[in-house]
Amino acid sequence: MLIKIIHMAAGLLVIILFYAQAMMLLQQRRSSAAFPTDGIQPITGLAKGLKIALHLCWTVVIVAGVYLLVNLPDIYPHYLIAKIIVSVLAIFFSILSFRGKGSKHAQNIGLIGAAICYALILFLVVVKPGGYVLTGGANQPVAGSASVTSIEQK
Repeated sequence: MLIKIIHMAAGLLVIILFYAQAMMLLQQRRSSAAFPTDGIQPITGLAKGLKIALHLCWTVVIVAGVYLLVNLPDIYPHYLIAKIIVSVLAIFFSILSFRGKGSKHAQNIGLIGAAICYALILFLVVVKPGGYVLTGGANQPVAGSASVTSIEQK
């Protein structure tokens, strides 16, 4: 259960850090439009700390997620597979948006794509399509939940 809490907390931190980094990028664009400079400024200070923290949080999310996935019984809920695919897309769009060499158009596509992916991940976490919320109590097994122990007892 502790691993699940760590996984969820790190996932929430990933989303918060992404939006903080996105706001800093947009603020940097606004200030660079007001005071044009030559070339791309290197990432230093708080922005570099956010980038490192985001990498650490993604590492914790992936390691804890793999641990939880390995401990699932033989049934893999379809929303879990969708969440993994959308997470990979979120990483791709985040790289596209925060890469220093990308154009503003590519950064905009990356920011919008990653924001949509994070919103979809939150939707899949909360609603669990075909799972507990929509089927009125017929929960699909998730590592650390009561349904896993009830399956193992049968």
